[in-house]
Order: sequence, then C-alpha cells, then structure tokens
Amino acid sequence: MTNTVTLRRSISIIGGFLIAISLYCSFLLYTYFSQDFSDKAAWGGMGLGLDMFKNIALIAALALWMLNTLVSRVLSVVVTLAYVV
Repeated sequence: MTNTVTLRRSISIIGGFLIAISLYCSFLLYTYFSQDFSDKAAWGGMGLGLDMFKNIALIAALALWMLNTLVSRVLSVVVTLAYVV
C-alpha cells in the first residue's frame, strides 16, 4: 500500500473511534438525567439521535462545500449553522 492509502485508512479509523466515543459519552450524559430504566432508554435514545444528527450534519456540510458551486457553498454554511445551534 502507498503512504496516502495508509494515511487515509489511519485517519478514517481514528475518526470512527472518536465518533464512537462521542456517541457513548452522549448516551451516558443523557441517561444520567433519570432513574427508571424506561426513562434511561428514552433519554439515551434522544442523546444518540442528537449526536448522530451532529455527525451527519458535519459530513453533509463538508460534502456540500466540496461541490464548488455557489448554492452548495451557501447550503454548507446553513447546515454548519444548524449544527452550531
């Protein structure tokens, strides 16, 4: 394998690991708010959903930015602002 492929694979693995840690920490944070098992499941699901939205929004913003058209760049900024909010 070339160095570029190895570097790309390493960055992908590190990124996936960081996303997994982010999802786990979000789940733990949101389940901390309740005592019942059913409430923990509901809060944990909400935390996972919100964290997944953040990850998907950042990937979508990057993909839109790479299209190099004015409309896609504006949409990329809008998606990034939705992420920040």
